[in-house]
Amino acid sequence: MRIKRFLIAFVSYLIFCALTDFSFSLGLTSVPLHVLAVSQLGILAGNILIYMMIRTGFSRRFKDPSLTFLQILIATFWTMEVLYYAETTRGMALLLYFAIFIFGLFKLNVRQFLFLSFFTIAGYATVLLLLYKNHPQSINVKTEMLNLVALAIVLPWFSLVGGYITRLKAKISNAYYKIKETESKFSTIFDSASDGIIVLNVSEGKFSDANDKFCNMLAYTREELLKLNISDLHPPEAVSFVTDQFKKLIKREMIIAKDIPVLKKDRTVFFADISGSLITLNKKEYAVGVFRDITERKKAEELLKQSEGKYRLLADHMRDQVWIMDLKLKATYISPSIEKLIGYTLDEIKELPLDKLLTSASFKAAMDFSSMEMPRALASSDYTVTRSLELEFVCKDSRTVWLECVFTSIKDKDGKLLSFLGEGRDITERKLIEDRLRSEQQRFRALIEHSSDIIVVVNLKGTISYINPAVEHVLGYKPEERIGAKGFELIHPDDMSFLAESFTTLVADPNPHVIKGEMRLRHKGGSWLTLEAVGSNLINNNVVEAVIVNYRNITERKKAEEVLRESEQRYLELSIIDDLTQLYNSRHFYDQLKKEIERSNRYKQPLTLLLLDLDKFKEFNDTYGHVEGDNVLSRLGQVIKRCLRETDSAYRYGGEEFTILLPMTTREEGMITAQRIQKELTEETFSPVVSQKIYVTVSIGLAEYKAKEEMKSFVHRADQLMYKAKTNGRDMIFHE
Repeated sequence: MRIKRFLIAFVSYLIFCALTDFSFSLGLTSVPLHVLAVSQLGILAGNILIYMMIRTGFSRRFKDPSLTFLQILIATFWTMEVLYYAETTRGMALLLYFAIFIFGLFKLNVRQFLFLSFFTIAGYATVLLLLYKNHPQSINVKTEMLNLVALAIVLPWFSLVGGYITRLKAKISNAYYKIKETESKFSTIFDSASDGIIVLNVSEGKFSDANDKFCNMLAYTREELLKLNISDLHPPEAVSFVTDQFKKLIKREMIIAKDIPVLKKDRTVFFADISGSLITLNKKEYAVGVFRDITERKKAEELLKQSEGKYRLLADHMRDQVWIMDLKLKATYISPSIEKLIGYTLDEIKELPLDKLLTSASFKAAMDFSSMEMPRALASSDYTVTRSLELEFVCKDSRTVWLECVFTSIKDKDGKLLSFLGEGRDITERKLIEDRLRSEQQRFRALIEHSSDIIVVVNLKGTISYINPAVEHVLGYKPEERIGAKGFELIHPDDMSFLAESFTTLVADPNPHVIKGEMRLRHKGGSWLTLEAVGSNLINNNVVEAVIVNYRNITERKKAEEVLRESEQRYLELSIIDDLTQLYNSRHFYDQLKKEIERSNRYKQPLTLLLLDLDKFKEFNDTYGHVEGDNVLSRLGQVIKRCLRETDSAYRYGGEEFTILLPMTTREEGMITAQRIQKELTEETFSPVVSQKIYVTVSIGLAEYKAKEEMKSFVHRADQLMYKAKTNGRDMIFHE
């Protein structure tokens, strides 16, 4: 574009020189040759001077220095024309027209300029023709020819120049508006950025601008910030590092500084990640710093670090085993408890392949788990793996241990699978017990299988297609009597729903399935037998063809179990019942007291304890013998039973002492029970000697439970109250 402008100015100058030389050759001017040459050189020097002034910014206030330059050039050209050629009024009018044409019509395009030029030349030629025919003496033919030639040359040239200037103005205007739009967008982005941005003039070492976010972060106004320097924004211990980073930036190195302390106006500190870059604007270098406040992130990281520390401490000291595996099932973390269990160090475990740590069967189970669960976890962010496996590990000393392992997938916040968490518990002892039990079961099963079980094959229609001869021994039917019959017609009505549901499940499942249960079948003689049934589906090419049921007669076993259950209940009762009084013994008293205290505390209900002691029982025993003494104890037990509710319980505490627990009973209500026992006992007469009646009495201590009171303290209070009843005359009831 600068070359075009130069060519326009230079061609305009050449046109001027050509016209002046042409007029000199025609003898139309009296200007000497040396004056003409000096004038042309002076005009050239003037134009160069004007161009230099424009290029140095002299006329930038016009917002269009190129147009200003051409106007000055053309005005200079036609001023010289006036000096040399304005000899008539017509010449002055022509010059005035040129001035209007030049300065008033620069908004036209080339076609419009040429159109006007054509009419101008045609009009001027018409005027000359009319003057020549009507007033030939009024015109100078040579002069007018010069003017006409000048018009024919200059006007088309000015048309091209004017069109160029119009296009140039349009381009400059569009560029100006684009610059304004860009500045507006930049200003909007700058002020609305979520990070703080500050601009530093490198040569002056001062801040030149800062966005609103940065001002808010440091609690300064923009005016206050622009008065500060770099050292004012950071605590003393960080200034040296920040200055070094700034020097790197001056060398045009991109910088990103992490966790940099920044000072607010109130001298408090927050941390920021700072990135810097160097830009050039108007031949000046500026450093742009972008500050991202990471205070909240630092707090979250610190909390996460503390949390990780706690969990690692927990994992390192727990008895169970914890480990983390990557997606290749390689251990990335292992708790120290594993080292104690299998003998390998943590580093050795991390280096050992999984097939060396597991037995072959367990390794296959682990690989099956991985091939099944990992693709599902990788494919779906919503799928979470939680799987339990029992795996056998090989120890460093070649022995094996069993772990019950629970595997859980670990994902990031977007649901991407990162690793697996494994939690293991040593179940070696349990597995040994299970193996022993299994061995025992197999031994007993081998013995049992000598007795014939019923084996039945039932087709999909529910009809018996095969039954073994054991049916005759167990149910009294010959096999041929049952083949072809309905498989469920001998089942007890109460067991039909379970059998029908089980049959439907087995038929519908194309995978091996086993269902166990007990049911009653009708013997041919009409009695009901209890049989243990094990049903499984018979599968051929993934299609269920039939259901096989194994019936084992467990009628006698069920009877034996019932007898055993009754016997155990009887033995339990004997272990907690006092033979003499038929009341509970002291051991059961403390068990029951603990439960009643817990119930009282939980439900805020009252609880009362009676502690009874027979008065002068030792004297009675010494006088009449232990047999009569036992009779008194037995009858006192009967009296107590008659006076209690179903919710109450009585115990022989020891010797001639008895305790009574009264749940949901206040002290006042307990007093009524104690008085009833005293009254009932006075109605009991004893005759250790013929024709002699003796009455016995009891001293009773009554205590109501206090919330959160220790059991020992509660019993002690009742015992002390009973002792007071003894020392205050016997046959009394004492309470607090």
